[in-house]
Amino acid sequence: MRRVRDRRPATFFRGTELARLAALVVMLGVLLLLADRARDPDTWRWIAPDVAQTGIAEKAQSDHPAAASEVPSAAGPTDLDPAERDAAREEFAAVADKVPLGKEEMPAYWRLVAWELRQPTAALRKRALKEVTFRDLWQQPEKWRGKLVEIPVHLRRTLMVSRVAENELGIKTIYEAFGWNSQSQPYWYWMIVPELPPDMPRGENIYEEATFVGYFLKLLPYEDRDGKTRATPLLIGRLIWHPAPHNPLALRGEWTWTWYIALVLVVLLAVRWGLVLLGRARHGPSAQPPDASSDDRAIEAWLEGEESAPDDLIVPGGPAFDVDVDPPGTK
Repeated sequence: MRRVRDRRPATFFRGTELARLAALVVMLGVLLLLADRARDPDTWRWIAPDVAQTGIAEKAQSDHPAAASEVPSAAGPTDLDPAERDAAREEFAAVADKVPLGKEEMPAYWRLVAWELRQPTAALRKRALKEVTFRDLWQQPEKWRGKLVEIPVHLRRTLMVSRVAENELGIKTIYEAFGWNSQSQPYWYWMIVPELPPDMPRGENIYEEATFVGYFLKLLPYEDRDGKTRATPLLIGRLIWHPAPHNPLALRGEWTWTWYIALVLVVLLAVRWGLVLLGRARHGPSAQPPDASSDDRAIEAWLEGEESAPDDLIVPGGPAFDVDVDPPGTK
């Protein structure tokens, strides 16, 4: 019995190399996903005490605060004026909680915006109530309506609203910001601000520390991802941004890890290709193929019974298999 050898040229990947490479890339992708998830502080919120989180927020607030407006951008009376407070009290009577913002509530809405625009940041912070919690606003919205409050927040989203109803302040665009803190999680604050601090990142996926200072208007309903209707405090005022110079979460891209995987794959392919080229250079040019004419003469002689069969039958490109050869004259 003779065995015909497979002399097919070597491919780029040999044996199980391709499968192993694919498994390695998948494992790297999983590790990058876990690392990306671990960078999100929400992942560890269940094991971190509220005191520790509050300390982190307070430390961030002490570093280079930046407000949207350090000086008043409009002139006029504020909530310090008794006449303004009386007018606002009448407008607040038309405000209802846990229902969408209605046309009858817009006078109170724009009055709070005007109060914010007419005061400097320092004056707002000095008078603001700083021990207000999400629970306080939720349980007693009537008590806190129109009150000046200061709330630290972890910002996660900002949106610009360009279709603003006509108003006496002449505002054409306004911003909606969404954030939470250790006392409100997992619920969010809905904040309305006429403008954002300069250079602050904005978008639907941000990770920034800020302090809100402004007025509480009402509990505004919204629909969560599960389709359930919930309500959250609607606040109107100003954001004070606390930029972190080395914040790894700032401007984080949700799909950054895909680029990492692609880069690793390219590097692996480049290394593999380099090894192939290096191997060829070390071994020099490949051996010359055997003389086909001499092989043909040997096979013809074997078939005529003059010689024994050649040791190897080369079948270029053919599969490896076993052949049972019966010598001539045995049948």
